[in-house]
Amino acid sequence: LHRRVLVGEATSCLREPGASPHEQPLHVEHPHPSLGLTLADSGAAEAWLSRAYVLVVNDPYRLQGAMEAFRRSLAIDSSNAEAWYQYGQAAMVLGEDEEAAVAYRHAFALDSNRPVVMVSLAALSLWHDSLGEARRLIDSAVAASRTTSSPYLRVMRGKLELLEGNIG
Repeated sequence: LHRRVLVGEATSCLREPGASPHEQPLHVEHPHPSLGLTLADSGAAEAWLSRAYVLVVNDPYRLQGAMEAFRRSLAIDSSNAEAWYQYGQAAMVLGEDEEAAVAYRHAFALDSNRPVVMVSLAALSLWHDSLGEARRLIDSAVAASRTTSSPYLRVMRGKLELLEGNIG
């Protein structure tokens, strides 16, 4: 079997189990070869997560193949808060708001010191016209971010203030 992910050497490729060595693997060019990261064994969660990142960067609107790569990574290691968060971000891009919310909740349950997760949940609440829930989440994120820089939090807080009419 020839299954690997090469990130930072300009390509990413995976062959499915049982695939002929003569079959052309899927190649995805990585726009930032300076990352210098090489991961072997596509049975590793990190390999699938790296593949998901490459696919997101290469197709930021349709995310072709990225969601499946995130799911495979999470099936191997469901304890990675960053993987859950990024999966939620990808789901949000695709308009899969419920799936995004579930992913964000997993991320927060694994690491409650990530105010950006609450900010993303607040964004979903705003999109669904739930200003009270968005305010609760933003206030919680502000309290949690006392030791963490979170510019996105400040932007979302300002947007909420504008929507509530607190800034004239």
